Amino acid sequence: MFFKSLKNNWVILSISLFNFAVLFIPNFFPYYGYFGDELYEIACSKRLAFGYVDHPPFATFFLSIIRFFIGDSLFAIRLLPALAGGSLVFLIGVITKRLGGGIFAQGIACLAASIVPFYLMMHGFYSLNAFESLLLTCCVLVLIIIIQDNKPKLWLIWGLIIGIGIMNKHTFVVFGIAMLSGIMFTPWRKYFRNKYFWRGIFIACIVILPNVIWQIQNNFISTEYYKASVDAIVPTPSLILSIMPMIALGLNPLVFTICLLGMFYLFFSSEGKPYRVFGWMFLLSFLFFTLTNINRPDRAAPVYPILMAGGSIILERWLNEFHKDWLKTFIIFIFFIGGIFSFLISLPVLPPDVLQKYSDMIELRNQESKEGKLLMSVINHHHSLFTNRLGWPSMVEDVAAVYHHLSAEDKEKAVILSSHCAEAAALEFYGSQYNLPPVISVDNNYRLWGYGKATGEVMITIGGNKDVLKSIFEKVEVSGIISPCTFCLRYQESTPIYVCRKMNRPMTDFFVAHIRPY
Repeated sequence: MFFKSLKNNWVILSISLFNFAVLFIPNFFPYYGYFGDELYEIACSKRLAFGYVDHPPFATFFLSIIRFFIGDSLFAIRLLPALAGGSLVFLIGVITKRLGGGIFAQGIACLAASIVPFYLMMHGFYSLNAFESLLLTCCVLVLIIIIQDNKPKLWLIWGLIIGIGIMNKHTFVVFGIAMLSGIMFTPWRKYFRNKYFWRGIFIACIVILPNVIWQIQNNFISTEYYKASVDAIVPTPSLILSIMPMIALGLNPLVFTICLLGMFYLFFSSEGKPYRVFGWMFLLSFLFFTLTNINRPDRAAPVYPILMAGGSIILERWLNEFHKDWLKTFIIFIFFIGGIFSFLISLPVLPPDVLQKYSDMIELRNQESKEGKLLMSVINHHHSLFTNRLGWPSMVEDVAAVYHHLSAEDKEKAVILSSHCAEAAALEFYGSQYNLPPVISVDNNYRLWGYGKATGEVMITIGGNKDVLKSIFEKVEVSGIISPCTFCLRYQESTPIYVCRKMNRPMTDFFVAHIRPY
């Protein structure tokens, strides 16, 4: 039975395995190290809680399990995101097959998901985003089975996944509400009278309850973080149109075309009518992230898989109607060619110097036109996901050199103050080999972890305004520099390392006053 299932799904499985390999193999290249956010997640996983300032606990708990069983090497922590990426591709193929797509439609849907820059980036390192699309696609598949097979008991599974999704990332609430709204707009609102639907909602509430309690205990501290990312704006047609090119680039223009066909499938085709709930889910989610001026188009990335499935079915139907079988081979070839561009800008396969030359070349050719500048903004964002993996070990080494030049008495009193959570996490992660003192910060969840036994007698700080430091400490001296890192996101110029002595105010007052506002 198992082998027969593999035989029947060989196209889906093959492309899924290809996607996993494409995501995982670049980790063997020697060009890049840990991403800044990965280091911060490792720091969080050492301090398990039911919530954090900037994210819920699910991905962090998962990471702690990985670290316990197979360690925190680059390969260990990136195995799961790569598996999530391959699984997402597999589920998209399964959904396409469930909706009636043939071998070609299944292949195109899976290929489309495999060359989306959004997904390649999100599954290339450990983060909350690596699991968000997979979890929502699981919800979509469960709802499709409920619709097709009339199995209301599956609402229990749906509720469980919704709860896990929210415990992975709070913005998953948007997708859940959008899906429920879509159900309300369609005949499937009949399930609102089904007891299993409400039991599913209850399960979701139980799953997220620990984080709700944590938020209450911490005065809903996460809302402060999220408010900084939201700026409500007035919707206009020009606004929607202005972000379309960025979305097209983020999806890959070929996949963007498939998604447009997917919208047609969900809203205008008779075969897609039973699944119109997902069309509303996409529209409402897309509008929310647009109108709240969250300017990263990948925020709506989890809702695109159903569009890829529907668009592939429409494309297959049209080609079959016109008997253009030769076009199927040509389209598959074009998708592979288009995938090369996605791989180059979304995976860490180019050395930093080559990546910079590639970026400079594109910028030189596109510096005049509005569309060219838009292209550069997308590519620069992608490249920042690579440059943020450089320079961390050398930064820690420079700080360690300053620390080890202190007297034995100063070493006993010293702490390291960092202004950024990723920097603080890097000092913790790499600092163990240098026996560095405790690291404190006022950024993200470090603000809740506090300052420990720090007294302010001796503090090592990285960068900052020397005059401001002099107003806080009796003595401030430059004791070293962070060596310039040409291709790094940070430390492109020499950054001073200060040794500050004898704080002129209580440590509690200093820490509270300098908590980083969002």
